[in-house]
Amino acid sequence: MARPVPAAGRPVTARVVAVVGRVGHVAWRPSWRCRACRRPWPCEPARAELLASFDRIGRCMYVAELAAEAARDLPGLTPEQTYARFIAWARRRGPA
Repeated sequence: MARPVPAAGRPVTARVVAVVGRVGHVAWRPSWRCRACRRPWPCEPARAELLASFDRIGRCMYVAELAAEAARDLPGLTPEQTYARFIAWARRRGPA
């Protein structure tokens, strides 16, 4: 069986696949809106799921990579907006 590969072509670890497979609110690319609720991703339910599923370091690493991909897909998003939307919330400790 082939390992899942993200859009950027880098292999995904089994841990990330397991966690992301349980998350119900996922990004719909290239719009970066939630597939479940259509709000800008990460929506509040996605943030809560990711807070509960990853430790702080893993969560920050995961969303930082997604922020870089979103910046390519959403060229109108400023660096400040990208940080606020994808990374700032992820730095919190523990579940929401």
